[in-house]
This record gives sequence, structure tokens and C-alpha cells, in this order.
Amino acid sequence: MLYPIFRIILLPLKTLQFLYYWVFHIFVKGEVLLVEVPSKFSSVQKSTILKIISGKDDEEFLIDFLTYLRLISKNPYIKKVFFMVKPIKYGLAEVDSICREIENLNSSGKETIAFTESGDLKTLYLLTYFQKKYTMDTGEFLSILPSSESFFFGKTAKKLGVEVESYASGAYKSFGEIFSKDKYSKPAKENIENLVNSIKDIIVQRFLESTNLKEKDLQKPILSSQFLLEKNFFDGFLDEEDFEENYSLKDFPKNTDSKNSLKESSEFQVLFFKKKKDFELFPKRKKSILILPLKGNIQEGDVDEEELKADSIHAKPLIKILRKIKNNKKIAGVILEMDTGGGSAFASEIIHKELEKLKKEKKLYCYFQNISASGGYYISTACEKIYSSKFCITGSIGTIVLRPNLKGLYDKLGITKDRIGFYENREIFSEYGKLSPSSKELIQLEIQRINSQFYKRVCDSRKITEKELEKLANGRVFSGKDFFHYKMVDSNSSIIDSIQDMKNELNLKNVNILYEPASYSLKSFFKDTKFIGSKLQDLQNLDIHFFEERLQKNLISQIAIQLQKNL
Repeated sequence: MLYPIFRIILLPLKTLQFLYYWVFHIFVKGEVLLVEVPSKFSSVQKSTILKIISGKDDEEFLIDFLTYLRLISKNPYIKKVFFMVKPIKYGLAEVDSICREIENLNSSGKETIAFTESGDLKTLYLLTYFQKKYTMDTGEFLSILPSSESFFFGKTAKKLGVEVESYASGAYKSFGEIFSKDKYSKPAKENIENLVNSIKDIIVQRFLESTNLKEKDLQKPILSSQFLLEKNFFDGFLDEEDFEENYSLKDFPKNTDSKNSLKESSEFQVLFFKKKKDFELFPKRKKSILILPLKGNIQEGDVDEEELKADSIHAKPLIKILRKIKNNKKIAGVILEMDTGGGSAFASEIIHKELEKLKKEKKLYCYFQNISASGGYYISTACEKIYSSKFCITGSIGTIVLRPNLKGLYDKLGITKDRIGFYENREIFSEYGKLSPSSKELIQLEIQRINSQFYKRVCDSRKITEKELEKLANGRVFSGKDFFHYKMVDSNSSIIDSIQDMKNELNLKNVNILYEPASYSLKSFFKDTKFIGSKLQDLQNLDIHFFEERLQKNLISQIAIQLQKNL
């Protein structure tokens, strides 16, 4: 009732605002823009106190940077966009998202020019999307194609008297091999080789299509700027100072002494044009699309937790957040930004159930970033659509339970345990001695139960039969590109594309985009820096989900880390 009255009261002010936009925009028609590609993106929202203590500027969120690039592509006055590319410290998924926006800038008629001093294969991959590119004459680029080199502790464990019992739903769910063998089993190795080759093929294919570089060239550990210039990868050599000071010259980079310059634009001008374009005298109330990042190991968490923590997905606080979102009428849709190797099956299931309830009230999509496997994929099956980076490591549909047997180690140290009140199958929750046949059977039945539940979630979501799923499950891992080929995700795209698709489905022209990362406060900082001993729990108190949650990061996470390090 009051909103229409306020609109009438504010009409004179809105009219003045309208005139301000139209008059002032005459002076903000810059033709050339300089953009810095950040080295890192933030994944948490730091508290004010922590920002003051750290004394560092807040790192930008990826979503903000991508949105900014999309706004530049829609600005009709900007003709040239120059990019200063800094050393890249994030994953291939983020790089690919930036590449998509550079491609969008090229399609919109902008000229894109980049400069970098040095970098790695991710830097070179990003540079392939620019129309012109420059570097220093002494620049060096480390080139390491996707590969994996995993640790195996089987021999060490045997020497120490440690035995890790592994119970898995399939031959490819091979995390336990790290602790019991000295190399991968044949099925596990073939699966990981397929994953590595799939990601490598995406990278190599891009260079073959857009440059003169061959796979043999990319296998050289160090590529000099001189070699890359000879291969016509770079258009010339410049110093960073010359690039920054002279980018606005009309005949850049031919004559840096020229005073004939194009009018420079700025971030303010880009945002101003967006405000002018979206201005309405009688605006309607905007709906919101919420981006909810879910990153880290999936755990149950504590009932008294209220906020999501950095680098972990705790089900209890997440469920509280999802219920608040469900009751918020201003939010029209939710997109989960996933980056997790999995974790607790129980935690994944209760999150899934809450998402099913949310889906009845809101549009619900999911976006896979660098990794969304096992429990990550489990959670995503509650969403209407799944978007994925083509570089994402995903799949790992299956279940595994690990149980450490430390009796051999205890014997070496002269430690014994005397059991009182034990009963049938009680030794499952003990790390002392082997399991009885009935306990092994009980664990295997539990594996089958959880696995059947996982299969049902996937089959219901992707509209496939168990027989069809079997060819993709049992712990197999895939690249996002391959999973799209098998129709297990709906699109290989970026988070920006998923937002645009949701806007279209909701038939909303203008929406507020809300980004709600995990908070990181001074209290969180002190908790993280406590002596690690205070964090350890008595093995006697652990339940069966411990072996999924806390023993180690799962195999898929380890492979992801190796791939990112090698790039």
C-alpha cells in the first residue's frame, strides 16, 4: 500500500536523477579501458576487524570480476580493452570463466589486448583468447601439462604396523589404495589417466586451434618469450610501464611518443552507464538471485553452528541458512557454487533433503567449479539444472569406508588395550585389531545401502536407469566436458551463464545478484590457530561416517590438487 505513495513522493527526485544521468553521460564516453586481471580471488567474506588487523586490501570475488567484464561488453562507447594479466593463483575453472568473458568481448566488437611479464600454462591458455598480446623480452613461462603424481603409503604403513581396511562400492573408488599399496590398481590408474588426458586434450586443442604451438612445444618445461614471439604467439615486446602509460595512444604500440590519444574510460564510467541504462522513473521491486558458495569437505557439523565456515561444508548450519532463504520472498532463485571433493554420505543426504524442500519454493541451479565429486555430485542431484566448468573434476559416484587397524603399531610401541563390555560388532568403532566376518559383512551392507540411495538420487535427477548409471559409477571420475557428453550435467559454461539462464527462466529483466560466501571473523581466525592437539577426538567416540569425513581428503581432491599444482 505505501510503496505507490512513496513512488509519487519521490518522483521529483527521480526526475532530477534521470536528468543527471542523461547530462553527465555525455562526459563519460571513454573509448579505451585498462583492466587488471587479479592474481587471486577471495572465497570468504572477512570481518571488518580482521581486515584492519591484516592490513590488506580485500581480494575481489570472481563473480564481481566476471560481471564487470560482461558490463564492458555491453558498453557501446568502449572500443578497446587492455588487460594487465598478473600471475594466476587460481584454478582452470576460474581461468575458463574469464576466457568466456574475453570471448564475449571479442564478439561484441571490442578489440582486446593483453600484457603479461611471465606466467605458466594457465596464463598462456588465457592469453589465447586475446586478439593481441605482449610480454617482456626476458619473459619466461612454465609449461606443465596436466599430470598426477600421488603419494602411496602402503610400505610405510606396513613398516609401522598400520593396516587400513578399505570397503568400497566399486573398483574405481580407490582412495584406500593410498594407504595399503605402493601404486594404483589397474582400474584406478586407467580411470585417472582418462581424466588427466581429457583435461590435457581440452588445453592442447585450444592451442592447436588458435596458435602455432603444438603439443610438443607445450611439453617444454620453460617457454621463453623469444621462442613464443618466433611462434607468433606474442605480437611484440613491451615493458609493463610502457603498456600502462601508453595504452590509450591511437597508434599503440607503434609510437609511444605520440600525443594523439583516445579518451580513457574507467570502472566508474562502466558502472555509470549500467545505472543509466537500467534507470526507471517508476521502478518495480527487484527480485534477487542468490549465489551460495559451498566449498570444502562435507561434514555434519554441530547444531549450535549458525554460519558456514571457510573451506568446509557443514550440514547443520547450511540447513538453517537454506530455511531462511526458503522463507525470504525477495529471493527468486538460488545457485549453488560447488567446489568440493565430497565427504560424509549422511551429511550429503540431509543437505539433499533440505534442497528438495527449497526447490519447491525457488528456482534451484548448481554450478561446478574446479571439483564437485562424490558427495558434491550427490548434493547437486537436488537441483533443477547442473552447470559445470569443462575443467571440473566430477563423478566419483559411489561409497567408501576406511577403517584403520593400529594394533601392529601399538604392539611395536608396547601399547595394549583391554576390552570391557564389548559385544558383537562393537569392534567396528575400535582401531585395535581386525574385524570379525560379521562386522565386515555389516559394513558391506551399510556400503550397499548408502550406494543404493546415492544411485536413486542420481537416477531420479538425470532420468536414467541404474543399468545406464552403472557404466558411469563405481567411483569413476570424469572431466566436466566428458560428464556433459554423458548428459550428467546440463551445460559446460560459467556461473555468469547460469545466472543469465535463471533470469530468462524467471522472466526477469533486472535482478539483484546476491553473493553470500562463508564469513571469516577474528573468532574464526583464533579457532583455526589453536594447537591442533585440541582438535583431535578420541577414536572410541567416532562413528562410521568418520572414515568418510576425517581420515584424509578423498582421492579426487588429491588429484585435483596435483593437477592445479602442475598447471
